[in-house]
Amino acid sequence: MTTPRRSATSAAAEDDLSPDDPWPVRALVALLVGAVGIAFAPIFVEFGDRLDGIGPSAAGFWRMFFAAIIFATVVRVKRPAPPRAHPRTARGWLILPGVLFAGDLMVWHWSFRFTNLANATLLANLSTVVVVVIAWFWFRERFGGLFLVGAAVALVGTMVLLNASFQADPATFKGDMLGMATALFYGSYLVSVKILRRQESTLRIMLYSCVTATPLLLIAALVSGERVMPQSLGGWGAMVGLAVVAHGGGQALIAYALAHLPASFSAVTLLIQPLSVAVLQWVLFDQVLTRGQMLGGVVLVAGIALARLGATPKRLRRAS
Repeated sequence: MTTPRRSATSAAAEDDLSPDDPWPVRALVALLVGAVGIAFAPIFVEFGDRLDGIGPSAAGFWRMFFAAIIFATVVRVKRPAPPRAHPRTARGWLILPGVLFAGDLMVWHWSFRFTNLANATLLANLSTVVVVVIAWFWFRERFGGLFLVGAAVALVGTMVLLNASFQADPATFKGDMLGMATALFYGSYLVSVKILRRQESTLRIMLYSCVTATPLLLIAALVSGERVMPQSLGGWGAMVGLAVVAHGGGQALIAYALAHLPASFSAVTLLIQPLSVAVLQWVLFDQVLTRGQMLGGVVLVAGIALARLGATPKRLRRAS
């Protein structure tokens, strides 16, 4: 299985963006909207649990199952013609994002049983560090000190927002390690999508990843003894919403943006997700936003802005 390379007719070109523009506005907007879209994931999972007691892995199964149907339908409608003439990516690479994403969901959900939600969420967002390190060596992305300062400030803001704290507590050690494993899974998922977007379309990557992850998450749900089948119309609606908003409107837009933006900057920008979750919980569930959370949100946004200033196109050599 060889690493997919960019063909003469790249997948990025299908989106009609100028290759001379290293910071296309459309891709930036897609990244931000995608970050907000995935913030709806825990909201829909919570709705499914409240209404029908649907477990987290089971919710992940329905998320990928319905998303696979959606993407397959769009591919069928959009591309009725034979495949393009350029060489296709090895299928082993196309299924990799699905395996990594399923691992991300399964490990993260298990971490909740052994550590608090704040620590688990913050550790999962360390995927930013994973992506930045890989982007430096693999994609040869170069950034200055201001970018690193911005990334660090954004992580501090995330920690304040989540009210996370780490102590040498053996009781939470296992959960914290699972949270770090989540970061490895999701960071690797983002990198694999970035690589595939050199040649493959967003739709094709999303379809393959959904088809791959669906049975893995179903097995995880059954092994965990979770309730899989929704029992009410509201429960079914939550699962469909999870697929449409969090995956179709979240992960798909992020995959689209990764073809046009540096992986390192994209990963830092995705830290906006915890802030989006906090705002959504405030709006939908009347959860109070504390002054600490608001301060953390401001610091987080400031860090992303600094990272954007530090990740100038002149310092980045985009993979080609």
